[in-house]
Amino acid sequence: MGVKAVVEAIYEPPQQGEIDGLTLGWPWEDEPRIRQISAAASTPLTVVGYIFTDLDPTPEDRTKNVYKRHPQSFFLSSLEAIFAATVQKANLTPSKSSPTGQYASRLVTAVLTATADGQVDVSAYQVSEQAVAMVEADMIEASIDPGIVRVKDEDRTHDSARYVPDVFFSYKNEYGLEVKKSAKPCFPVEYLLVNVRFCSRFCLVSYISPWRLLGHPWFPPKSFAHVPV
Repeated sequence: MGVKAVVEAIYEPPQQGEIDGLTLGWPWEDEPRIRQISAAASTPLTVVGYIFTDLDPTPEDRTKNVYKRHPQSFFLSSLEAIFAATVQKANLTPSKSSPTGQYASRLVTAVLTATADGQVDVSAYQVSEQAVAMVEADMIEASIDPGIVRVKDEDRTHDSARYVPDVFFSYKNEYGLEVKKSAKPCFPVEYLLVNVRFCSRFCLVSYISPWRLLGHPWFPPKSFAHVPV
């Protein structure tokens, strides 16, 4: 069971390189034109997600890449997860069963990254609805450690009041016992992630860059802005 999207094209929007990532205009100026062109294709296309890379060749062998994303580091950084939540919230799925006519999002975040043996693979993710709700409520923010999400402090000032309820997460300790722990002041970013299955008929190799994915319209239109890498 599930929803399948077939990616047919990739569009690279205008962007500016930064020391720690990329800056994009959102919404980008060409978005209406690209949507119009893709919808007019022989098989109408729509935006199903975005992809970015973080490939760095190893100093010892330029044909292999640095293995950055793994269980001992992170899969998506806290900043990338918060960005994904922001974009998913802005692009909900039409639903006749919802009182508002919209529910959740099908936007996919794909990362072109190195594997343990230095080769290139694509990993695909979404963030959970809990993550989207926490970002919408202005409860969480990125931290210096990319694998950690920080819970913001409450703000009782009149201009920017922020109520942060108690947040907990659970894990199994070294004795195999399930332990519940407060997420304040921070918690692991993987608690916000949802794996998405990805299949590829070929291998892509590129420089650091976010791209728009255009595919058959099983997914609703999506858009994005700033992608940290």
